[in-house]
Amino acid sequence: MNIGFIIYDSRSGSTFLSKQLHEFDNLFVTAESAFISRILDSKIVHTKNVSPELIVDFLYKEIHFIELKIDKNILLLEIKNLINDGKLTNKSLIKIIIDLQLTTTKDINWILIKHPLFEHLDTMSRMFQECKFIHLVRDPRGVHNSKRKSINLNGDVFSNNALKTSLKYRYKVKKVLDFEINNKEQVLNIRYCDLMLKNKETLEKCLGFLGVSNSKNNTKKYFKEIGINQRHLHTNVESNAIESKIYSWKKELPKMDIQIISYYCKDIIAHFNFEKIKINPYKLSVKSAKLHIVYILTSVKNFSKIIVSNPELVASKFRYLKTFVKR
Repeated sequence: MNIGFIIYDSRSGSTFLSKQLHEFDNLFVTAESAFISRILDSKIVHTKNVSPELIVDFLYKEIHFIELKIDKNILLLEIKNLINDGKLTNKSLIKIIIDLQLTTTKDINWILIKHPLFEHLDTMSRMFQECKFIHLVRDPRGVHNSKRKSINLNGDVFSNNALKTSLKYRYKVKKVLDFEINNKEQVLNIRYCDLMLKNKETLEKCLGFLGVSNSKNNTKKYFKEIGINQRHLHTNVESNAIESKIYSWKKELPKMDIQIISYYCKDIIAHFNFEKIKINPYKLSVKSAKLHIVYILTSVKNFSKIIVSNPELVASKFRYLKTFVKR
């Protein structure tokens, strides 16, 4: 069995792509979970005198992991065996979790892990040398427009700050592009607009990249793989491509938000041939300065909460500070 990853920024159409790929005979797409990043960031495998119970409790703190529907007792037993045999590593733990998601599925050539692990592309490439990455990239203005209208699992809007969206989006996409320079055969970039407008051609490109046939199994429904807590975010997943979503940002986003995102993500917009617009530098500088202040204050507030509730995420959050020194 081969291992692949679907990587994306939130609100980029990843669930729609996952649903369509999941329907093909030789593919299985997992529900979204950050278990890989959490294992690597926390270094729990290397904790002195770590117990199987501690690892399992750590994994099940993530709501998304619970919704993977892995048998907790079987997972506990597998981890005990790894520890007793002296074989507990990041790779062995991750591999067991992946395998346990396929206990009721047969004849699968590829399992695609749905998780935007931008920080760990090189690590995954070394860990699973034959792995591949399908990178779904959407126009950043479309991403922000969707984030403004969507509520996350904490009951908050994904993002109201165009600068925040721009910096995080740019940071993530550049991670993939930098990785791709030396790993071209492992990365396939898919544009959201092509997934909507050239659906069949785009799916064929994915299948060719993975080397699998286009035969389908109509009994496989991806919506059943999505956790109950996430389903409100993906109510359109069983629908056909909705072309109007591609350019809805033109009518719905405030003009200044469009200006800010178009400026901060201009290199990404050019690279993927998204629509360019004229930028007003003076108005942009005033508004951008205000948003910088709001973003910094909000980040400090949120970071203090993370230190208390999720200390294992502290290291990954520090990485976003790099976005401030790149402009």
